[in-house]
Amino acid sequence: MRERFPGSRLVVVADGHDHGVAVDGGPCVEEALADYLRDGTLPADGGAAGGGPAAADRLCPAPPAPEPEPAAGSETDADTPSRDPQTAPRPLVL
Repeated sequence: MRERFPGSRLVVVADGHDHGVAVDGGPCVEEALADYLRDGTLPADGGAAGGGPAAADRLCPAPPAPEPEPAAGSETDADTPSRDPQTAPRPLVL
C-alpha cells in the first residue's frame, strides 16, 4: 500500500475490537485524526515494510471492550418495562 499511496501513514489500534475506529478508537487515534484534520499533520513515518501492526506509523492501544446491556426481559432487567417489538405505537392525539 505504501507504494500505491506515497506519503500516507498508517495508524493501527492493537488488539482492537472494530475495524473502523476513526471515532471512539481511543485518545491516541482521535489525536492523530484531529491533528490531520486541523492542519494536515501526519504521524511520523516509522512503519516497517510488510503488513500488520509492525507496519504502523503509530500504534495505539485498544480502548476497553464495550459491555453489553442485558436483554430486555432478562432477570437483571426485571424492573424495566419491556416492549413487544410487534406492538404498533399509539397515535399522538393533541
